[in-house]
Amino acid sequence: FIYLNRVMGEDSGFAAVQVNLFEGTCYLTPLLGAWLADSLWGRYRTILVFSCIYFVGMMLLAGSALVPGLKPDPSQVATPLQNIALYVSLYVVALGTGGIKPNVSAFGADQFDEMNADDRREKKSFFNWFYFSINVGSLIAVTCVVWIQENISWGIGFAIPAFAMAVAIVVFIAGSPRYKHVEPSESPIARVVKVTAAAWRENRRKV
Repeated sequence: FIYLNRVMGEDSGFAAVQVNLFEGTCYLTPLLGAWLADSLWGRYRTILVFSCIYFVGMMLLAGSALVPGLKPDPSQVATPLQNIALYVSLYVVALGTGGIKPNVSAFGADQFDEMNADDRREKKSFFNWFYFSINVGSLIAVTCVVWIQENISWGIGFAIPAFAMAVAIVVFIAGSPRYKHVEPSESPIARVVKVTAAAWRENRRKV
């Protein structure tokens, strides 16, 4: 919101609408990511592909703030090209989110056998550290990174999470030989769609 309002020169109402659209997209794309993981690719491949998409989006976002001409001058309103550079990068990020958000915690759970007492204990420890790390990351993002964006450079502020995402991808790939994989079958989303379509066809037939 602040970037749209102060840097891109958009009025507050328009900026708020764009933020809500972006956040709404981030909550819709996980439906795609969940379906791909459950029905076609499996969780590992889905996480890896969409993490790379997310990283590309963050790099584009950082580039839109760092490359001369892709950000309006102070007190100027953004040009169509500058808006395209920003919104394309944002929605690439939203797409990348869709494969990560519904699958990371589930993939972590796949690594533990509920029938094994040691695995059950380790699973609890894993999720404690998992959510602790998420909250620490969120705290850093809304304090340190935001301060850098507003006081030093928006481009650097966008580049920091891009770098963090690159590190995360490398670490994720490094652990590949040790992962347990659950084979994809049929997504619950696909079953719901099939049942809904069958009910609609039956209703049409009776009419």
